[in-house]
Amino acid sequence: MRHKKYYLYIIICIFMILLLPARAKAIDSSKPSPAINVGDTVQDSQGSLTYKIISNATFSEGNYDFYGKVLINGRGSSKSLVTLTCNNSVNLEINGYSYEYKITGLSPNAFKGDKKLKTFEFSYDTTVTTIPKGAFKNCKQLEYINFKGNSVNKINKTAFKGCTKLKYLSAKKSKVKQYQKMLKKAGAKKIKIYRKYT
Repeated sequence: MRHKKYYLYIIICIFMILLLPARAKAIDSSKPSPAINVGDTVQDSQGSLTYKIISNATFSEGNYDFYGKVLINGRGSSKSLVTLTCNNSVNLEINGYSYEYKITGLSPNAFKGDKKLKTFEFSYDTTVTTIPKGAFKNCKQLEYINFKGNSVNKINKTAFKGCTKLKYLSAKKSKVKQYQKMLKKAGAKKIKIYRKYT
């Protein structure tokens, strides 16, 4: 009897798995295509960041489907935020519909001259590989860069030029020394290690 209950449990589990959708997030076929053009900019619903559309072509990555690709183009309308984050993706509201776009990088000079920014974070799941020229140039209040993941492998030599208060860095243990060296070459001459992630 006990064995019968066990086999019944296994059959139920298999049945439930088969009922799950093939993707954790799939393109909603009931939505119209995003009413926005490549090259246009749009901000997220919190007003924290603006994004430049670089592709409206749908594609799949892992268990997710995306409506296109974007670059972080700079700060949004919420001028008081002192901490901003580069995530793996962003949901953008366009003509009353929500569309998930893949974040593939930062625009050159994205935060140049930002007077409020103190902390910038790259999330653990971001796939951004490059910090481009002038991205944080002359951000006079910027103090802290936090690399929670390890996808960034190139920092332009002018990316942090003029960031006179930038002193702290957090990153994975295996990458922290490399990032420290790269940041110093990019203008952060006094950078110190704040935290090492395992």
